[in-house]
Amino acid sequence: MNRSEQQIGKGSDDNLRRFRQRRERQRFWRKILIPAAAGLLLVLLTVLILAFGFVVRKLEVVGSERYTAEEILEECGIEYGDNLFSLSQKDVEERLKEVFPYIKSVDLKRDYPSSVTLEITEEYTTFCYEAEGEYFLFNHSLRLLEKFDSLEALTAVRPSIYVKIPLPKSCIVPQYIQMRPEDAYLTELIGQLSSSSLVNYVTSCDFSDKFMLKMMCGKGVEVVLGDYTRMEEKFAAVLRLLGDNGESMTGRIDLSDYPRCFYDLDPDYS
Repeated sequence: MNRSEQQIGKGSDDNLRRFRQRRERQRFWRKILIPAAAGLLLVLLTVLILAFGFVVRKLEVVGSERYTAEEILEECGIEYGDNLFSLSQKDVEERLKEVFPYIKSVDLKRDYPSSVTLEITEEYTTFCYEAEGEYFLFNHSLRLLEKFDSLEALTAVRPSIYVKIPLPKSCIVPQYIQMRPEDAYLTELIGQLSSSSLVNYVTSCDFSDKFMLKMMCGKGVEVVLGDYTRMEEKFAAVLRLLGDNGESMTGRIDLSDYPRCFYDLDPDYS
């Protein structure tokens, strides 16, 4: 009798222990599965919102004077219905600059949930050079913009700084001017001049000889820069000498023995 009661009691204890263990496991998995399911549902909802909620429904172009909005939209690679998060400013800018050489930069602005604006910045400072009776317009990075039969036709399109350069290997619009290895200095030189405020006073340059660079500024200031060394410093020195009356200055500045400087300048208000 006692043995039977002991066996029954023991069995009851085992059943109770198993019941409690099963209930603990169920609680454990509920603590894990419910938050996991909620997190997964949240991820799925986020993906659906991003995929179908933030899509291009309005597309605008601002800032371009050279090209129409229709031309730019046709080549930008963005379609209505595209996901806003999948758009790449770098890709759009590269596509547009490849087709439209006057475009300097593109800023892709997203106005959530469904609008995109392309802000276009075009080239404002341009240069030109003559080769075998033809005149080529190019930008700060030596990319060719257009070709003209005369200087008058070119300046009618856009006033530019006339530059005498060494004969290039090739000049095909709208590709980049291909310079010979010994004349590779020109790319950096034009870039340095473009980034300097001095470019606002320059009217023409003779960069054909890197050992004797020259340019004209203001109403008639001859600037002798000398060889191709310390050009940023020389540009800054010329800018300081021209001062606030740079556009009206005449005279001469000689930096061929830089840092020594010789100059004779007078403002011409006539």
